Amino acid sequence: MAYITLAQSKQILGIDLYASAYDDFTSPDTPNDTTLQEDIDYVSAQIDAAILKAYNSVAEAITGTGALALLKGYAEDLIKYKAYRRFDDAEVPPVVVDRYREVSDKLDRIADGIDFLPGESQDPLGDAIVYSYNSADENSTSNSTLFKRSQMRGF
Repeated sequence: MAYITLAQSKQILGIDLYASAYDDFTSPDTPNDTTLQEDIDYVSAQIDAAILKAYNSVAEAITGTGALALLKGYAEDLIKYKAYRRFDDAEVPPVVVDRYREVSDKLDRIADGIDFLPGESQDPLGDAIVYSYNSADENSTSNSTLFKRSQMRGF
């Protein structure tokens, strides 16, 4: 799912950064929208991967306005970083690098189930460690295969 459109990306980047980062070298002073769309797709895939890992569903299932606004903001920050890197990797402003790191860290926290998207009614995936303990049956013997007296040994 694209969280930001081509027109929104151009507006966020501004005329100078857009023209510099996406300049089509075959015809000078003509930005290449195809390359910008590829970067939008890359950023969207990066966000979708975190959502898929956390919620075990595709991003189209995210419908909360708060969550969509948050993800749009993430996409804006990621596309700006991508444009600066495309233009000149050595001159990425520190504020853009810091915001990129914050967004990447936040996406990792969402993917790991530490943070959640606001306003979503979906249940996140369960913990990787699942405890299963069955209660004792009528003979007072445990059905649990984890700890049985016959499996325990003294030192």
